[in-house]
Amino acid sequence: MCNAILWFTLQACRVHVMAMAVQKLYPDAKVTIGPWIENGFYYDFDTEPLTDKDLKRSKKEMRKPMLQRIYGTAWENEEQLKAYLHFKEEAKRRDHRRLGQDLDLFSIQDDAGGGLVFWHPKGAMVRHIIEDFWKKIHMKRGYDLLYTPHVAKADLWKISGHLDFCKENMYDQMSVEDELHQLRPMNCPYHILVYKSKLHSYRDFPIRVAELGTVYRYELSGSLHGLFRVRGFTQDDAHIFCLDDQIKDEIRGVLDLTEEILLQFQVDFNLPQRFDITYVDSNTEKRRPIMIHRAVLGSLERFFGILIEHYAGDFPLWLSPIQARVLPVTDAQLEYCNVVTNKLKMYGIRAEVCHGERLPKLIRNAEKQKIPLMAVVGSKEVETETVTVRSRFGGELGTMPVDDFINRIKLGTVNPISL
Repeated sequence: MCNAILWFTLQACRVHVMAMAVQKLYPDAKVTIGPWIENGFYYDFDTEPLTDKDLKRSKKEMRKPMLQRIYGTAWENEEQLKAYLHFKEEAKRRDHRRLGQDLDLFSIQDDAGGGLVFWHPKGAMVRHIIEDFWKKIHMKRGYDLLYTPHVAKADLWKISGHLDFCKENMYDQMSVEDELHQLRPMNCPYHILVYKSKLHSYRDFPIRVAELGTVYRYELSGSLHGLFRVRGFTQDDAHIFCLDDQIKDEIRGVLDLTEEILLQFQVDFNLPQRFDITYVDSNTEKRRPIMIHRAVLGSLERFFGILIEHYAGDFPLWLSPIQARVLPVTDAQLEYCNVVTNKLKMYGIRAEVCHGERLPKLIRNAEKQKIPLMAVVGSKEVETETVTVRSRFGGELGTMPVDDFINRIKLGTVNPISL
């Protein structure tokens, strides 16, 4: 708290110092407003007062004088300033919006509308790996996977309470055969309808269901930001229906999952009542179950954006959309390169051949596209049925048989690290 007060004090003082300096250098400059902001401060200056000649040019422009805005920031010492500037450069280097375009991972198309994500082949491959990882963990922990519709009658959202509390973030209703329907902003009501589709006994509990469900929320265009703030996104939702005396064990189970991929959870006593869901207890009486909400990754789009920035596009080997690229020294080795690539694919390795340029350029292109491994093939490698391996991280790894190369890749991907 004290550091925050000191920081804002510095900004407040130095914004005035800057204003005095500008006025000294430019006596005709007019000071307007100059607050501090998150990363420092700024001041707006009117440095060119309008003349009679200017006023005659345009009545419209007369009312819109051009101001010069100067931004600044203040720190206690040079080390803090250097650290801040380094942070800004790193943030720019890791920006998922730039990397998404440079690495051909995803795009947002103006023709389709803002906030709607197009997953390109490489980005879609990373998403597939994450989803597969997520599904296997959930099935191992006793969850049943669901797929549910993207739209429902508007009445469903009245029951759930979304129309009362989230209407401004929901897309407009549409009429289907004289009934109002609406795109879903949440997955929860659908999972409850699956629960309600049959009678449940207390012996059935706990019931765990999970879904990678796409939802739609209307966000103002000014608030959209790459993958972090979008209008359509896939949420990894799960709901656990359980008895009162099972809550502790189920939350412990959720916390175990936390060690791998969990983001958040919450206990809900509200929706079960709104949807009137019940079970039959040991005395054959109807009772209301507890429903635990929890999301592991949150939005897959946002999580992917976080991954891009965390790794600066340098995904680990197990997560990289292309794990190995096979490069011929000349086109004379292209046939053998295709044989090597097909063998890698047979073992589930994501590999491709790239040719048509001189070898140094092929290597540079692979490094720019952040391909983890390159297998270089010349006439010697064709004769000995080997490849010369180059790692983006470790440089030259030497010449080795193709089977050894496959084993090294499998060893590097057999134990996926935590996302």
